[in-house]
Amino acid sequence: MNQALLSLLGMARRAGRLAPGSSAVLQSIRDRKARLVLIASDISPKTMANTRFAAEKQGIPVCVLPCTLEELSFSIGIRAGLVALEDEGFARAVLKKIPSNAENTKEEPSL
Repeated sequence: MNQALLSLLGMARRAGRLAPGSSAVLQSIRDRKARLVLIASDISPKTMANTRFAAEKQGIPVCVLPCTLEELSFSIGIRAGLVALEDEGFARAVLKKIPSNAENTKEEPSL
């Protein structure tokens, strides 16, 4: 399941519907383009807290992925520990592939 999830993120990147990296994610959140924010499991607590705060303030769901920064970076072709999906179709497909025991926002993410 993890490989299918990472493949889907790579496809979103090639389609131009993924904002990789902290500054791109925050800009996507501010511009209200982000539909779902994904964070690698080993990202720093400060970055995770700042990103969660910004996304939840705008009502954007946040999910912690069951993969490391290295795995995420390899799948999307750029070094990034967090990404924002800017397409609702990709966001729904990714949500279906994330295990239910992953650390996510308090409420169930819905698009």
